[in-house]
Amino acid sequence: MSHGANVLARGALRVPQRQSRRHSRYDGFEGRGSMAGRTREGEAQMAKELQRWADESMETHKPLMAAQMEPDKSDRRREEQAPWYAHRSRACRFLTLVGVGGLVLVALVVGLSVGLKDRGTPVSTSDGLNNSNTAFPVGTFSLQPRLIHRSSNCVSRPSAWGCGSTDDGSMALHITVSAPDTNHFSISSKPSSYFPTLTNVAMGRMSANEPDERLVFTVPLNMTVESAGARCTIPDVRWSAALYTKRRGEQDVAMSVDVKVRGEVEWPGDAQLALVKASTVTEHVECVDEEGRRVNGQVEGTRGTCECIYSNDG
Repeated sequence: MSHGANVLARGALRVPQRQSRRHSRYDGFEGRGSMAGRTREGEAQMAKELQRWADESMETHKPLMAAQMEPDKSDRRREEQAPWYAHRSRACRFLTLVGVGGLVLVALVVGLSVGLKDRGTPVSTSDGLNNSNTAFPVGTFSLQPRLIHRSSNCVSRPSAWGCGSTDDGSMALHITVSAPDTNHFSISSKPSSYFPTLTNVAMGRMSANEPDERLVFTVPLNMTVESAGARCTIPDVRWSAALYTKRRGEQDVAMSVDVKVRGEVEWPGDAQLALVKASTVTEHVECVDEEGRRVNGQVEGTRGTCECIYSNDG
């Protein structure tokens, strides 16, 4: 007992304490403070490193970021200017259409004016002809035929076949040549004191575009002549003509089918006219006096040929 009392006297008995499982044995006040200090220093250092890295990254990527931002500005500008560009595009298309339409209109006006000028502007030739809206050989012309041959072998009395006289100019013939197209022509004439009147008689075009090109016609008719106070009718007479378009005598006509004439002018080419009666049998020729009474035995038909040939040459 004395021994045990001595032990208790030296100091209180320590009872071992169970350590809590929630705390490590290193979880002392001092340890926790030291660890917290080290953590704050590391975080500060790490923050500095992150800031430095961010600054360097910004400097490195600044051009790229600027380039990436620039298209956005361009896009905004395009979006802002889009209505203006659209209006300008429509205006350009409209002006282009107006310009093309104007050019077409000008071309039509110029072409029409040139065509009308070609149709209506007079053109002088060596024969003194003027042209209008009618192209030669279409137009109105005068002929001054001269008798170059006469025969009266188809009648018993030569005076019954008369060829007229050119001394007083009464033989003048006034003709009008028409053409529904370039290959068909017709001729009409004013009443003449001797030549039979023509009304839309068809004409043929011979030797087209050759030096001896000519318009020809032949008309059968009954010819009336005055003889000894009686008027005799000779049947089956051929009234024909050849109007040359490219020659006059030994010279070429100084005009072509493109030349136009205005008003009545002298026919510029050669002209040959003929009244011919060819009889192979004896034919009866009827004659009447001034009162219309038949006169027998006045003129009789015979076998032979009667001719009146005229020309404007010379």
